[in-house]
Amino acid sequence: MRLILTAAMAFSATSAAAQEFPVHLQDGASWTITAEHSRSVEGGGPTQNWSLTTVKRLTWHAPSADGKSTVTVSPLSATAGPNSPPEVAQARSLAIPATLAVGAGLAPGDVLNREEVRAEFRRLVPSANPQDTPLIDVSARVMIAAELAAVSRGQGLGFPGGRPTEASVQLPNPLGGGPPLRATQAAQLESFDRTMGIAKVRWSQALDPQSFKTAVAAMITQLGRQKLAPAKLAEARATLESATYSNHTDCSYVIDIRTGLASRAQCADATHLSVQGRSQDVVETWTITQSTPDPL
Repeated sequence: MRLILTAAMAFSATSAAAQEFPVHLQDGASWTITAEHSRSVEGGGPTQNWSLTTVKRLTWHAPSADGKSTVTVSPLSATAGPNSPPEVAQARSLAIPATLAVGAGLAPGDVLNREEVRAEFRRLVPSANPQDTPLIDVSARVMIAAELAAVSRGQGLGFPGGRPTEASVQLPNPLGGGPPLRATQAAQLESFDRTMGIAKVRWSQALDPQSFKTAVAAMITQLGRQKLAPAKLAEARATLESATYSNHTDCSYVIDIRTGLASRAQCADATHLSVQGRSQDVVETWTITQSTPDPL
């Protein structure tokens, strides 16, 4: 999911000292994105520990009559890492080209050839409920463009007077169905070398701990309005009150100023969820490179 620091940057558009790194591409520009992705899950069920390297070709097209620019993602290869289950390659990379609407930083949006993509997903995951198209769409978009989502966080940003930017965003509630949580995204220009044609950017997202406490309190209040048996209400209340949650993402980007694309990106995401003494820790890492588009 791509959350852009637009609101925090908008007021600075007239700043003479602003450093901005928009994406500049010619219609039909094509390049490769190579991503090394690892995921580790401890607790809350069977331990997961896998890594995967994907190579995909991205082709950008300028906005059409509807005003939307698009990127077509064509899979080239998906290779499971050492000691990783081979099926992870199929589970994390859709095998057909897909075209998505994209934002200014190439953040992936809606899939445009959705019926073709849905049919391919159902073929790969025959156990999926064919009627649950919202879940199929979300799952398929992860398979198609998780790499693009990770790299686009650092693209298309601007820095008023070189200063860091910050914005508040919403995250899904991990307890399911509860109110969304609040997090803070921050971006900082670490260095800018016009001669070398690169900028180094750091991007982070951190959950507001108070936001989770507030969401839990709201869920407990909602429970109190339901006609539950006293024992079940007490059990549900105890479960919610025991829950703790944290999430933090940190990324660094090397931006090619000519194109605005990140030639290299590294991200680490750590999540901790604990409910009634049972904990789950998830750690994901990304190392992503993008080639120079053709044509420039």
